[in-house]
Amino acid sequence: MYVNTALFFVTTIVPILSAFSQLIVKYVLSLVFQENSHAKDVRIEIAKIRTEMSQISMMDEFARHARLQRKLIKLQEELKTERMSVNSTRLKYKLSIGTGMSIFTSILSIFLVFLYRSEAVVVLPEYWLSPLSGIISWPSEEKGAVSALTWIAVCGFVSRSIAAKLS
Repeated sequence: MYVNTALFFVTTIVPILSAFSQLIVKYVLSLVFQENSHAKDVRIEIAKIRTEMSQISMMDEFARHARLQRKLIKLQEELKTERMSVNSTRLKYKLSIGTGMSIFTSILSIFLVFLYRSEAVVVLPEYWLSPLSGIISWPSEEKGAVSALTWIAVCGFVSRSIAAKLS
């Protein structure tokens, strides 16, 4: 049994990175675009106003209730505007970085297939792959070999299946 270690790791990592790139971008952006202190303060203020409004009678203290209602609506609009701005920026980054990573991994996969198309990633005893040995080793000429093309395709399929289950 023979394993081309460097080729094995590269042809395994590239499809995994390709499949999980959107999840990686989503996770990193969620860390970068966390709620800022101003938004937290506004949410706390909204909660305080709501509790204060629930404790007063609208019939007995209408002017105070109306004033609190206007303040609540103003704060909710401010929070909504800030969230829309952050979400817009996050979407721009998600699309640009996600597309960039997809293009990069696709070009890298094509480069690997072109450069190592006839290389064997793993050479196993021929009888282990017996009925499909010719298909699995194509375009490599070695018996019992798993070609880089086949390995990238299998790793890509498995990685995309797992990524689909996780997202």
